[in-house]
Amino acid sequence: GETWAFPDFITKEMLRCCEEDSSKYRFTLKCDVCISRKAHTSSIERLKFVSPCSLKSIRRDIQIPAMQSNFRNIFLNKNYSDVTIRCENDEFPAHKFVLKVRSPVFAAMFDLDMLENKTGVVDMADIDGKIVKAFLEFSYTETVDKMDYDIAKHLILTADKYQVPSLVDMCASFLIPIISIENVCEIIAIADMIDCKNLKSFALNFIKVNAAKVLPTAAWTEWIQDNIKLATYILSELSTAIGTNYKLI
Repeated sequence: GETWAFPDFITKEMLRCCEEDSSKYRFTLKCDVCISRKAHTSSIERLKFVSPCSLKSIRRDIQIPAMQSNFRNIFLNKNYSDVTIRCENDEFPAHKFVLKVRSPVFAAMFDLDMLENKTGVVDMADIDGKIVKAFLEFSYTETVDKMDYDIAKHLILTADKYQVPSLVDMCASFLIPIISIENVCEIIAIADMIDCKNLKSFALNFIKVNAAKVLPTAAWTEWIQDNIKLATYILSELSTAIGTNYKLI
């Protein structure tokens, strides 16, 4: 014979069939009831709904530091490097795939079977070693640990040359807060050279606000001689500001 057992689940269809012939089927519901002798209350202090987009963002925030750490290890260990970056005073092993992803200049260099792709050596002879190292560090990790004014002003030019706009933006963000009487001429010249509008705008506004201190300096007088076109533009902007009741301080 067939073994009969209680079903694990009772479907609505089964109940409907039983309802049609209630004389044959009778159901008994057995359950355990627990009653507490004491009253317990609780409250929800804060309720926050997290959207799917927020969850994705949280996961991304968790993943990015791990990826940066992994790529930093690749940058430091140089395992499986397939290209050497040679500068005026140093050499750095690197990975073509990282450089290609970061810079369209390197992508073209390696994809078009140029000399660098054949020899496995890229010459950056006109760039100092510490700037090349900072450029490579950013290429792998999107950060530069040891940034200062000297590195930033050279690194932004390298970033522009190799078409890495995110590095240009990072250098500009570093330079803007440290614009001063002493360095504003150099910074605005760099910004004008690479057409970094944001950095140029901040430097120009600094000169407008501090014209009485910037223009009389020997550095300004000397700088004008090598930057006549830019100096003319600055003085024109300054004249316009004065014409609209802009007070020099």
